[in-house]
Amino acid sequence: MRGGLAVLVLLGLVALASPWLAEPALRAGLRLAGVEDLHFDRLSIGLARAELSGLRLGPAPGQEAARLQADYQLGGLLQGRLESLAVEGLRLRGRLAGDGIELAGVARTEETDEGALRLPLLPERLVLRDAGLELTTPAGALSLPFEMEAETDGQHARFRLRASQLRLERADGAVGGRLEIAGSLPLEDGAFRPGGLDARGEAQIEAEGVEVPDLAQGIDASARIAAVADQGRVIVTAHELKAQADEVSVSGASLSAAEAHLEGSATLELSPEGALSALRGTARLGLAGRQGGIAGLTADGLRVEQSFDVAA
Repeated sequence: MRGGLAVLVLLGLVALASPWLAEPALRAGLRLAGVEDLHFDRLSIGLARAELSGLRLGPAPGQEAARLQADYQLGGLLQGRLESLAVEGLRLRGRLAGDGIELAGVARTEETDEGALRLPLLPERLVLRDAGLELTTPAGALSLPFEMEAETDGQHARFRLRASQLRLERADGAVGGRLEIAGSLPLEDGAFRPGGLDARGEAQIEAEGVEVPDLAQGIDASARIAAVADQGRVIVTAHELKAQADEVSVSGASLSAAEAHLEGSATLELSPEGALSALRGTARLGLAGRQGGIAGLTADGLRVEQSFDVAA
């Protein structure tokens, strides 16, 4: 990858002397670097800025970007640095695997022995507009339109991400919402260290008609979620948790004509290793309906309130 990048930089310098050679120079550089699935419509290169439009990577539908604009200084470019990179109309498509996200036609980011993530070219400022992530997951098809801004100062990368129309299409219903995350990652020798993540985020989540196998069906739910990550430790709190189900099952028996209402809040803490270290909160459960399937149980007016505090 680094050898291919050097080839592209050198060919770019040649193209600067003759701007009309920019497109053929880049296409030749891609061939020399062994990149066969990357295509573009138009390229322009200047002394301090390059613009690329109609970028496509991988087999269709693959990864796409309507427009990229890179600002740079030639000395920094030779050292693998960009002053800024702005991307419009980015579309990322792939699947959620057991060991992370796989994007069609995109190799995994280089990881160092210490678990840090290294990028071949690092912009001092990154702006993503009208971006979208589409993933196939075990839970269904995830669509995440988003915008992001990030800046680096040599020691940290600070970022802010906003997504206003998150949606997960499931076989039994759908989950949607919006979220906003802001934080920073330590940066050392051009490599990110995810274990040092410091971030805060908020989300509003709503579910329509989903089910929990062997427990409830026709669930409509909503919650406001806040999360804090500090040096690998994660705290997630769900506020204003509300849920309603059309059918509830208890020990295999069904309250088919009942409605269940759940209100409450919960906080969970995860250790840097990802293990659950604490879980606490309150829950209020109410059942209302006509006739159930548990020895003729009538569920009208039943209400249960419980607090819980579990430490690992």
